[in-house]
Amino acid sequence: FVSQTAMGDPAEAAQEYRESIQSADDKDPEPGQPPSAKKLRERAWRLGGLLLKPGEERLFPEQFKRDHQNFSSKVVHFCGDQEYMAIADWKDRAARYWEECNRRIEEVQETEKEIKSHNAKNCYQAIKTEDGRISYAVQQQYERPERTYEADPKPLKSSTKDSSVDVGIPAGPRWSLRGKGVADSDIDAVVKGLQSYPGVTTLDLQENDIMDAGVQALVAALSTGTAPNLEELRIGGNGFGDLGL
Repeated sequence: FVSQTAMGDPAEAAQEYRESIQSADDKDPEPGQPPSAKKLRERAWRLGGLLLKPGEERLFPEQFKRDHQNFSSKVVHFCGDQEYMAIADWKDRAARYWEECNRRIEEVQETEKEIKSHNAKNCYQAIKTEDGRISYAVQQQYERPERTYEADPKPLKSSTKDSSVDVGIPAGPRWSLRGKGVADSDIDAVVKGLQSYPGVTTLDLQENDIMDAGVQALVAALSTGTAPNLEELRIGGNGFGDLGL
């Protein structure tokens, strides 16, 4: 339970939320200032998209990729919670998430250059044998020494049931699948529905059986251009954990 005092004026918060996600201002915020929810969500999607370029899905070390994907998902989820938070608190956290998104994007771009440079130099290493023949060494695996990760990362939670919900296709810009029993196995169908109707602006998946794996799959699709006009994603009331945030 959150008191009205902690949240501020609900009507004011809701109005600011709508104005923020519908903002047409494409300018980046000034340093230390909060972005709109729409702008912050787009920046988080950009981070996720850098890790999922077609043909380069296996370019980055798996844990490096997971770390940034988890953060991207967390920011997207945060953007959808603006309506339920005190305005001052949301703006403060949004400004910090914006800076962290930019820092991570730079890190991913730098790492991509390092990996490609490393692979170009080590792809085929010629070695001359004693009898004068030439052989080739196996390509060395790229490692980024300055970053360390958990030895045993937590596995993604996934739905325990096999679902076959007929999600259908959206009939307009607001698509509600709230409480329909949607599980991780239905996310592919949801993505196909979004692709069939690019005009969707609101997707409501609240109160379903979507876990970490389903959230990750959905965010991966959104980050690569699915639902280009999506402004509001509602996924509360599902069972995903930290890795789905």
